[in-house]
Amino acid sequence: MLQKVETVATCAVQFWLNKPTSQTGWPGLVKAHNPYSPFDPNTLQTVMTGFAEPLDTWADMSHLLVRETWPDPAPQSIAYFCSPSRNADVPAPSMQEQAGKWADDYLTAIWPDTRNAVGKFDRNLLVSLKGQSEAERFDNQYFRQNFYGSERYVLSVPGSVNYRLAPDESGFTNLVLAGDWTRCGINAGCVEAATISGLAAARVFTGSLEPIYGEFDLILDALPTPAVLSSVMAPHADWPLTPAFLRGSMEGIFSFHALPEEQVKQMLPQGLVLSRQSVTPANTHPVTFLFNRQTNVRASFLPQILGFKTYLENIVAINCVEIAGGDGTVFSFLPALFLDNSMATYSGRLFYGLAKRLAKNTLDGSTYSTTSEENAPVWTMRYFDYAPISRLVELGNIGLVRALLDTPILTPRGKGAWQAMAFDFSVGSAFAVPVATQLDVFATNGVGLPAGRFISPPFSAQPEENGLPGAFRCWTDWTLSNPFDSARVKAVAAAQKNFDFNWQQT
Repeated sequence: MLQKVETVATCAVQFWLNKPTSQTGWPGLVKAHNPYSPFDPNTLQTVMTGFAEPLDTWADMSHLLVRETWPDPAPQSIAYFCSPSRNADVPAPSMQEQAGKWADDYLTAIWPDTRNAVGKFDRNLLVSLKGQSEAERFDNQYFRQNFYGSERYVLSVPGSVNYRLAPDESGFTNLVLAGDWTRCGINAGCVEAATISGLAAARVFTGSLEPIYGEFDLILDALPTPAVLSSVMAPHADWPLTPAFLRGSMEGIFSFHALPEEQVKQMLPQGLVLSRQSVTPANTHPVTFLFNRQTNVRASFLPQILGFKTYLENIVAINCVEIAGGDGTVFSFLPALFLDNSMATYSGRLFYGLAKRLAKNTLDGSTYSTTSEENAPVWTMRYFDYAPISRLVELGNIGLVRALLDTPILTPRGKGAWQAMAFDFSVGSAFAVPVATQLDVFATNGVGLPAGRFISPPFSAQPEENGLPGAFRCWTDWTLSNPFDSARVKAVAAAQKNFDFNWQQT
């Protein structure tokens, strides 16, 4: 374990400021780069990483002000900065010197309103109890470098997971291990991993049989299988497929319904069957509808100007299907996608084998409608907003949504051949609002859908009576895997099916 589980030195700086984060200029930059994402600059609380060294990560920790005791005038905000660091044997300026130059050169780029008259970071914005000059204010902030022992951050380098020891695997009587570096279900240095490890260590002494949630999220026997440690999502493909995938942005309505199982079976192509599932009641099957506006759709390596023109696309997806006589890997199947953009339609057919159809789509206020090229009505969907916009992950049963939306998609590509692809709807970063939907499907839909009116209540914290999440309106960016990446997507999906997945508890 000591040879294979590697660590890295870290550094940290903390600033206390006499102005709130909302007055640093950062909210203005956020708004400029996210013009369609509503937020309140006074309540925006940021955690960001991947910025400039030597302090590439910033967390707005102003919520801790209520836990600190200050004389008036008290600080108005707190900023924590941290990053990996050089080892102690590598000569470098002190952390204080590095932080000063970094604040002048880089911090002012994300906090433009903190510049002084000569364009440097204004140290008069810092709060100090031990002096009021610029130099004194800066010197009395917090600066730290961590080089030794348990101060270091535990890395998750390739091939190292199997070498981590569980808390009860020291090999010595009365020696129990604890810490985020043990094998505890989370392969990362964080407080959650340390907590799980601590509970497992305590169990050695107490004999408790209470479950420790997350402890077995990494299954040791499965770890050597590369597919399990991989992802079906597009950017995780091996080079040269990694930089070549489809991407875009969408605003749309996801509406989930339990339809009669026998009618859903009739919509499947030969060779696909419905999987056993415990999401919806007996004799029904989950079907997802997506009514959306697509923008900036293009290959990942192309500039936005060379992408497709904005178009409307309305989709029906059958969840929980598998290949007849296969290994039980679960996929989704899209019997129809209705678009009003001919180039997007033909390219989807050519490269992905998707059942895309040219159609007449309209969006009138809160009503989506689709008619075929022959003017046959397909469906009409109307939605009703129920709440302000927020992060999708804050609204409800996000695990169930991920399970339904992140399942790889299969399309037939000749006799007995299947192409797999992975849509990533960026569920974790999407904005959304719960909506109620009223879907009217017409007998002339041409897909095999049962005609009638189907209602979905708004998305909420608990699944509906039919086991499905409610409907929501969503703003998100998405990616679609490279069409030549089918084999990897299948391999990952097959490996992931080995995990025991209980839909109702997700």
